[in-house]
Amino acid sequence: MRFRYALLASSACVAVLAGGVSHADEQGDVEKAKASYVGKKYDEAIARLRTLLDPTAKQPLKSPSYIAEARMLLGASHFAKGEREEAARVIERLLLEKPEYEADPFLYPSPTINFFIDQRSAMRDRLLAVKTKQLQEEKEKIRRVEEAKRRERERIARLEFLATQERIIKRSSRWIAAVPFGVGQFQNGKSSLGWAFLTTESALVIGTAITVPLYVWQLSERSSEYAIPGPDRDFRAQQWSDRASTTRVINLSLAGAFVVTSAIGIIEAQINFVPERAEVRKRTMPIGQWYVLPSAAGGTGATFGYSGVF
Repeated sequence: MRFRYALLASSACVAVLAGGVSHADEQGDVEKAKASYVGKKYDEAIARLRTLLDPTAKQPLKSPSYIAEARMLLGASHFAKGEREEAARVIERLLLEKPEYEADPFLYPSPTINFFIDQRSAMRDRLLAVKTKQLQEEKEKIRRVEEAKRRERERIARLEFLATQERIIKRSSRWIAAVPFGVGQFQNGKSSLGWAFLTTESALVIGTAITVPLYVWQLSERSSEYAIPGPDRDFRAQQWSDRASTTRVINLSLAGAFVVTSAIGIIEAQINFVPERAEVRKRTMPIGQWYVLPSAAGGTGATFGYSGVF
């Protein structure tokens, strides 16, 4: 493990040193071209600078700041030789690549500085368009980064949600679908219809159950009236008999309604039978425990960890 860390550290140092050497080489190359320009060796400066700015060269410039400085030196060299069109072309490219560039007034003479300013003034609209485009590209880049972060947060949240959910397949039974009181509807996932059948059939059963003792009581009262002598005995007994008959009709009607409703519920459950249903429920989180184990072979250390069933 230590060897691995040492190797990574060495690699990092090598990368930093390599970057530093490359940076120093670019600075040295630009300084050499600058010395040729200051020494008025314009052809020599142009040759050096074109090589440094050629992307197909062996060691071209890569740093944007050194590239901009090299282009300014190249344009100034052409301007010093009287090649104004070539100088304008080079400065134009410089400003298009780096609109905020400012020429060094201590390095370049006043005519060169004025020429640079004139070129920038002539390109003001183009430079404004370039800067606007750069700002738009930067905003679009930021938007894409934020959008990627948002999608990643949503993805992680979705994964966390799925990790806490468990999909259960429940298989249905035809026999259970044949049970009244909305059992078949509940099994098929039709809770509203199941509650409707359960409520209706329960009310019919309760009504049927209540009318039975009421009917028996009314018959008992009829018999009691017959046992009491009097001129209106038959009349009173007949009243109780009529009441008992009405109760019996109600009882049979409720029982018949229960049978019909139950049959309708069972038929509906069988016709719309669902063989299986998928349910999602919260997953039970794993339960584990911390442990400490002594080192093997009589060592003095220990192993500390956490174990659980997932």
